[in-house]
Amino acid sequence: MLYNHPMLIEPDDFDIQALADHAGLTVRTVRYYQQEGLLAAPGTRGREARYGEADLKRLQLIKAL
Repeated sequence: MLYNHPMLIEPDDFDIQALADHAGLTVRTVRYYQQEGLLAAPGTRGREARYGEADLKRLQLIKAL
């Protein structure tokens, strides 16, 4: 059974600063992970770039490892 959970994050809900903040990382670290191929770059670039819950979970996993 599916239901709408209020704590779920909508797709493409974060800019890079919010993503870094939620993951407990710096923007520089997020960009480094993208450069190294650990995190996919968003479909759009610049100030319009948005990230979703899957990106946050991946950063949290990378940080834990």
